[in-house]
Amino acid sequence: MDEKIEDKSEDSKKKHMIYYRSLSKIITDMKAEMNQEGEPAIKEHLTSRIDAMDKDKQ
Repeated sequence: MDEKIEDKSEDSKKKHMIYYRSLSKIITDMKAEMNQEGEPAIKEHLTSRIDAMDKDKQ
């Protein structure tokens, strides 16, 4: 199995920071949407998506 070489360049770091800021904004927007939503199934769906994105951030 080939080992993946980790890209530690400045460009890679900048792209990761942009990605994580974007992800954080999406999560914030989804939480706001969830607070406005009354349907339990939709709230559950949004919660599971937010949890998945939080795991991706780690």
